[in-house]
Amino acid sequence: MRGFHLNLCDIHNHVLFGVDDGSENREMTIEMLKSYHEEGIHTIIATPHYNPAIWPVDREILRERFEEVKQLSEMVSPDFSLYLGCEVFHHREETLEDLKNDRVLTMADSRYLLIEFPFHATYDRIRRGVTEAILTGHIPILAHVERYDCLLEDEERIHDLRSEGALIQVNAGSVTGMSGSDVKRFTHSLLKYGTVDFVATDAHKSTGRRTPKLRDCAKLIAKKFGSAYATRIFVYNPKCVIEDMEIDTF
Repeated sequence: MRGFHLNLCDIHNHVLFGVDDGSENREMTIEMLKSYHEEGIHTIIATPHYNPAIWPVDREILRERFEEVKQLSEMVSPDFSLYLGCEVFHHREETLEDLKNDRVLTMADSRYLLIEFPFHATYDRIRRGVTEAILTGHIPILAHVERYDCLLEDEERIHDLRSEGALIQVNAGSVTGMSGSDVKRFTHSLLKYGTVDFVATDAHKSTGRRTPKLRDCAKLIAKKFGSAYATRIFVYNPKCVIEDMEIDTF
């Protein structure tokens, strides 16, 4: 799309190094930041995994690592704005206790919470996780909904979850076809009906399939589903998260 330009924001990624299965070291994080800059992505909410059973890294260490990455980003470009969050893996009773006791990092210190589930989780478990997040004062953002079998087999369930208060995030690679034609059709159907609230990179590395690529996806969405919708999900909704404002769903 000639002349296409948006100040893109990535709300889901693993750019912090040495804390999960994302960036492995400072050098990889620097390369990821360079890719972000080339893509025109200047606003980033870093979302390391919160799953103490696998990555027992406490909040203070994450905050220290985040400050290191902010310094690295300034070396790459002065245009970056970085914020810290996490991607909460839903364990049954443990996650509810963590939410009640304020043990998890929310998105940019807002009410918004990025939450993921096992890919084979039942629909009841996902609904329960959404309800728990809302009852503890959070606004849940469901990470990469196209990965959950129970939602892939019944798209109407995503509409129901959204009506109950969840917001919906899909990965850019799923929209562009990197995850296969079935997943691409599924995400395009969600976009067609305006059910997607965020598209993010879920970037883990500086090379390969899971890299900080967003611009081609934004161009595709603007062309096929309208520039106003692209602006909403890539710019306006992320801004609402950062500023802790309500997001209109319609």
